[in-house]
Amino acid sequence: MILHTDSRNVVGLTTAETPQSTVPSNVAGLAFDDPVVAARHIVPMLERECDLVVALTHIGLDEDRRLARDVPGVDVVVGGHTHLALQTPERVGATPIVQAGDNGRFLGRLDLTIVDGKVTDSHGELIPIVDGMPEDVAVSRLVEGFAGRVRDRLATVVGTSTALLDGDRTRARSGETTLGNFVADLMRTATRADVALVNGGSLRASIGAGSVTYGDVITALPFENPVVVVALRGRTLRAALDRSAALAPASQPGGFLQVSGLRYAIENGRAVDVTVAGAPLDDEREYTVAISDFLLAGGDGYTTFASEGTQRPPTGLVVQTLVLDAFRSGAEVSPRLDGRIVRRGKGQSTP
Repeated sequence: MILHTDSRNVVGLTTAETPQSTVPSNVAGLAFDDPVVAARHIVPMLERECDLVVALTHIGLDEDRRLARDVPGVDVVVGGHTHLALQTPERVGATPIVQAGDNGRFLGRLDLTIVDGKVTDSHGELIPIVDGMPEDVAVSRLVEGFAGRVRDRLATVVGTSTALLDGDRTRARSGETTLGNFVADLMRTATRADVALVNGGSLRASIGAGSVTYGDVITALPFENPVVVVALRGRTLRAALDRSAALAPASQPGGFLQVSGLRYAIENGRAVDVTVAGAPLDDEREYTVAISDFLLAGGDGYTTFASEGTQRPPTGLVVQTLVLDAFRSGAEVSPRLDGRIVRRGKGQSTP
């Protein structure tokens, strides 16, 4: 997918996998092509109308490098998606590539020297955003106007936790975490399903031990996804686990699955020794599986849930609400790791 502004010198590029990372209704009627192929089409048109072409991308550093290498006419790449904090610009040929991390931790500055419409030199840096920095008065007032409306609600204490609910991006997308266990267990218990699966990309922050606020919960779980239950053959469930196990941890894939009701090991990119309720997974048996509507719709590439599963009646449950209600109930929240997902091999833990 591409877009460009009325100023006709900025081209926007997003990853071709976008339809797999959101619900279908968000991308209805849109086509997502290879971003480099799309850039080869649009950049020559921009070059005829402007002096400088800036690619504003959400495709990751490797694709940014490919873009800079394979598309003549791209003068600057301002990238995202991989959340990297590049302290100084990386250059591919004469094209600088910059990224400024994530969550507003840095302000990126890039100074360009342009001669006859060509970038001849560039210097850049990341400026840390820290407490005590002077505020822009106009922007501060605008933000405060919105923040004041929701501050009290966000600060409302909904319960307590005796332990850290770990939703760290890297860990939630590569292995078992306490937040993943907690959410998946709630889904399985509430639906009485045999198994529950939670994509790691839906967990966006940790919830600390102690008092837990409404804001803590919606920061960690910002998506209001309904819970659905599907009946799957064991072989289909195994295929989903294999897909999760094959994802490279270094790429921080949102499709890595947190689980409840089953245990398995990851070995050579496969799910092995899978058990459900203590018994070996039976490829021919039918299991009920609680998932989000995002996964049912094929999110993160899990198309088999809809194509090979049988959806049960609507549950009326929402993942975020389940977590809020669990805290509000006053029940003890004390999540722990129990070895339901282990990695085997060099440098990995073993069961």
